Amino acid sequence: MPDIDTMKTSNYLKKEDVGQGVQVTIREMIEGNIAQDGKPADMKWLIYFNEFDKPLVSNVTHREQIAAYLGSRNSDHWLGKQVILWNDPSVVFGSNVGGIRVRPTNQQPQQQPQQPQQNYTPQNYAPQNYAPKNQPNSSPPAEFDDDIPGFD
Repeated sequence: MPDIDTMKTSNYLKKEDVGQGVQVTIREMIEGNIAQDGKPADMKWLIYFNEFDKPLVSNVTHREQIAAYLGSRNSDHWLGKQVILWNDPSVVFGSNVGGIRVRPTNQQPQQQPQQPQQNYTPQNYAPQNYAPKNQPNSSPPAEFDDDIPGFD
C-alpha cells in the first residue's frame, strides 16, 4: 500500500514534493486566488519554479528568506535565481508537522541538534567557584569588613 502522504492531492507544492531538499529556479511570482470553489477569495502570492508545474503558496517567511539569500527585496530580481526548498520538520501547524522552508543553494541541510544526555548530579548544580571541603581553595578568602555603624 502507498504511504498516505502520497495520497494527498494539491494544486500547490506540499512538503512531500520537496523532501530533504530540491534545488529550484524561480520562474515567476504572481498573486492568485487559492480559495476553494464557492468560497470567498483568498489572495496569496504564488511562486512558480521551472522544476514544478505547481506553485508554492508563499508566506512572509518564504519571501523574507528568499530576499535575504538573493540579496534583493524586489521579487523581479529573483527571476532565474535558484534556491532550495525543503521540508522542515520543526514547522508545526496545529497537529500538522513539517512545512516547506527555503535555504540558499550553498547551504547544507539543517540537522536537528542532538541534546546531550546530562546526568544530573550535585556537581552539575554546584556554583562555578565552589570548591569541595576536601580540596584546598586556590584563592585566599575575601576580607570581611565588620565595621558597621551602630554595631559593636
